[in-house]
Amino acid sequence: MTIETARELDFAPYGIDSLWLDREPRPRTILIAYPHPDDESFGNGGTIARYTAEGVAVHYACATRGECGTVDAPMLEGYADIAALRTAEQTCAAKALNLAAVHF
Repeated sequence: MTIETARELDFAPYGIDSLWLDREPRPRTILIAYPHPDDESFGNGGTIARYTAEGVAVHYACATRGECGTVDAPMLEGYADIAALRTAEQTCAAKALNLAAVHF
């Protein structure tokens, strides 16, 4: 598979919803995987930021959208449900960390 082909991949048939922020091919790629949105920001957020600053494409495989969690009702104002809230939060974190993509 070429880098050009990889950039065009659609993972939706496999139940994977991808939020692509940077499809530019990079010489190095890292995949991190955690069960919940925001897990990448605790503990290793600085390490991730270091690698993205060095030009590494960092992809985050997030196993859930936080659907089973709970939040106070006022926090859901403007969101359809907790998954929508957590997805919006994850998108913001992904942009701050300069991730290449988040794959739910």
